[in-house]
Amino acid sequence: MKWLQLMLGAMLTNGLALVGLKVLAEAGLSERYQNQYLFAWYASGLIVASLYSLKGFGMPSAREIGIGGAMSLMSFTGQVCLSMALTGGAPGYLVYPIGAGASVLFVAIVGVAVFREKLTAYGVAGIVCGLISVVILSLP
Repeated sequence: MKWLQLMLGAMLTNGLALVGLKVLAEAGLSERYQNQYLFAWYASGLIVASLYSLKGFGMPSAREIGIGGAMSLMSFTGQVCLSMALTGGAPGYLVYPIGAGASVLFVAIVGVAVFREKLTAYGVAGIVCGLISVVILSLP
């Protein structure tokens, strides 16, 4: 149950971060405040994760810190690219589905190519449905 609560919290905060980027772009504030906004989101995530570690989960190992740092760097890079696309005038109905679909596709490709994961029929169907949904959501 704790895992489900944490995952729901992660989904909610990730969605709020994306909404905030759109608000900044619409208000014409992305160029001035993009870095501060993203810093605040990632710093607050680090603080919350640190508090959970201190509360009872124990300190993470060096490997876990490295993996978390790499994931944060990739996430930050994706957020910056998304913000730049919105600031550059790309419509949100196109930027968000492509951003979401590209990350799913990237994870699937890395899983198969690097980790030699075998895709089942359900896995292939999930990827295809995800890509189709991105195409449908991208239609004006």
